[in-house]
Amino acid sequence: MGTSPNTPYSIFSYFDAFHNSLLESEIKCGRCGHVSKTQGNNERHLSIPIRVPDIVGRHLQLYIKAYMEEVIQGYRCERETCKYVSDIHRIQKLAYAPDVLLIQLKRFNYRGQKDYGKVQYGARLDLSPHSASDSLGPLSYDLTAVISHAGTSGFGHYQCLAKTPDGNWWEFDDLSTRQMSIKQALNPALIDTDWTPYLLFYERNKASMPPS
Repeated sequence: MGTSPNTPYSIFSYFDAFHNSLLESEIKCGRCGHVSKTQGNNERHLSIPIRVPDIVGRHLQLYIKAYMEEVIQGYRCERETCKYVSDIHRIQKLAYAPDVLLIQLKRFNYRGQKDYGKVQYGARLDLSPHSASDSLGPLSYDLTAVISHAGTSGFGHYQCLAKTPDGNWWEFDDLSTRQMSIKQALNPALIDTDWTPYLLFYERNKASMPPS
């Protein structure tokens, strides 16, 4: 794993360290400059909203950027002598990067309604722009599995597309399995137009791993 258990985040078990992320965030008041920081937010997965109106192209990399640089509306400055209220960016950074990264695309709202919109994603994901420290190394991840959902919140079906150790991609649909191409894995709609990617699994590229 990329980080020694002797780091400040040694509260992780080895199992947690395999797939958990740690985020730190920073908010800066636009009037007085006061900075509010939060460290050690333990995330088992990145839950990425995809209802972001100003995202052009609907690409995963852009949705992650919007998530890591979230706009907080009506933020009130914590400094007692300020208390200025404004819309402000909360900048989040990865303080610890897991070996396996799980990304959930938030397709369901609080009413249970599903967003069927297409989200583009690639075979490789670069999270280096969101790193809190150069000591983490380049944060390069390779796609290893996609879980797609068909149907509604009341009734649906799940299908898994996964890369096996030999590098081939397979479709797992209940008892049915068949080999497929990376092109199909990157666009499950080529298999069935009703399938919408819901969970994405990325594995840290071995060449980008810092020494243990």
